[in-house]
Amino acid sequence: VARGNASATRQDRTIRANLLTVQFIEDRNGNLTAKQIDAQGGVLITTPSEVIVGNEGVYDVIEELVTLSGNVKITRGQNQLNGSMAEVNLQSGVSRLISDKSLGGTKKVRGLFIPKKKRTQ
Repeated sequence: VARGNASATRQDRTIRANLLTVQFIEDRNGNLTAKQIDAQGGVLITTPSEVIVGNEGVYDVIEELVTLSGNVKITRGQNQLNGSMAEVNLQSGVSRLISDKSLGGTKKVRGLFIPKKKRTQ
């Protein structure tokens, strides 16, 4: 358990939150390795291509999947997606945003997309 601006880094990915709880498993050689990281409060995940924020999250370290909930924002470049929940595959780079409507609420997924400017020669 880590509290207060806690962070965990693996390769080029970082997860930060007010509280991180790590679950470990024993590998074939008897060494402990992280299996899952639970994040609570001000969750921030950074990758080379994205910044993802939410209220709570679960990071499956082995499958490299993150599930975030509560005011989720995914920012990639100047583009931003907002929703209630997100599933992020850190291995493939594919993110899936889920609306509050699918969870029984009234909010929709929202997005802001900034087109790239054409180069003039």
